[in-house]
Amino acid sequence: MTAVKSDRLQYCTDDFGNPIYARVCWTPDTSTPKPIVIILHAGGFVIGSDAMIPQVQIDYLTSQNFVVVIPNYRLCPQVSALQGAIPDTHASYDFCKSTLGPLMLSIHDIDVDASKIAAMGMSAGGLLALHLAARGETNIKAVTVLYPSLYLSQPSLSRTNEPYNLLPYNQAPDFTPTQEDWNELYQPIQQVSEAGLPIPGTQMS
Repeated sequence: MTAVKSDRLQYCTDDFGNPIYARVCWTPDTSTPKPIVIILHAGGFVIGSDAMIPQVQIDYLTSQNFVVVIPNYRLCPQVSALQGAIPDTHASYDFCKSTLGPLMLSIHDIDVDASKIAAMGMSAGGLLALHLAARGETNIKAVTVLYPSLYLSQPSLSRTNEPYNLLPYNQAPDFTPTQEDWNELYQPIQQVSEAGLPIPGTQMS
């Protein structure tokens, strides 16, 4: 199998002007222009990053001549999904449509076909992929979602497990965040767009 190349490219900024990045992966074969697939990670809008996407998925898609774009997006509770994840997802599409092609050609000598874009996502990422589909853009040729987050207005999603919805999850149900905890969540000069998955017995990075 041809080795997969990757780069970390800025596609937008947060409200404080800090960069938000996407991981871009491809194979060096340049025989034909490469369509784009945007993969949106899971995490319930509160955790996760491009590192959540299994390498086997990236390897398969790049072997099919896709350029794989995995955008990080701003996470709750610093901003709501309407203020962070959803507009960032749209910004990642706009980046792919207008900027990624010239950038990849100039930096990596890779010809990108931005007229053919697919979107896929898991869970929260599935909902974001559906938001892209709802744009009705002719460039978006396909959308694949796996167990997407739907029906968010259902009371059961916010009430059934209410004691377990507070960070950090492993201290529920009796944990109440202190001011120091909230200060860590609401950083004053940066909005979090990459949060690693917690490993039992360790601190989350």
